[in-house]
Amino acid sequence: DQSLVARSEIITLTFRGVGATELPADLFTGVPLDASLLPNNLYQELKSRNIIVNAEYGQAASERFSRQHDYLVTLGADPNLGHLKITEARVGIIGVGALGSCALQAFVGAGVQKFTLIDPDVVCPSNMNRQYIYGSGDIGRPKVDVAKQWVVDRAIRPEITTHFCSFHDLNAEVFFHEVDFVVATFDGPSMNSVL
Repeated sequence: DQSLVARSEIITLTFRGVGATELPADLFTGVPLDASLLPNNLYQELKSRNIIVNAEYGQAASERFSRQHDYLVTLGADPNLGHLKITEARVGIIGVGALGSCALQAFVGAGVQKFTLIDPDVVCPSNMNRQYIYGSGDIGRPKVDVAKQWVVDRAIRPEITTHFCSFHDLNAEVFFHEVDFVVATFDGPSMNSVL
């Protein structure tokens, strides 16, 4: 699928469907890269695999997740690989009310960037005492829209899909295929049979 060959100052990358390209070896040392040196299809492929990240993301991520990095090291895990897996995972949250919004906060705090949010409700006054991502100015707005904005304001490279509807109204097979992890926080036990 992919190969990496290093020889002196040149590294040759070969990706299926992209072809082979020779690159300066310092590309892989954290030195800022002039993206115009790469063919566009290779640049897009490397970016999609998080081999190339923009400088702001790299610095912000290393500062923001430094304690998580240290924690992963104490577990004997590769912290860079662990963080990459976290940032590439897509989490589906069915219901962004009391439990779902708390789960969303925890996932964003851990570094998850990609979410699919499903909820048919709007923010109402009774949410204020237990759903901390919503404020009184959000009353009447769809919860998924407010939750999306909450993530956008905090995540480094957010990718959020929202569905302002009931889980029943979605194609469950497509939903489960698109996400890596599901948090189901239905209002009642009758919905659990859907899963």
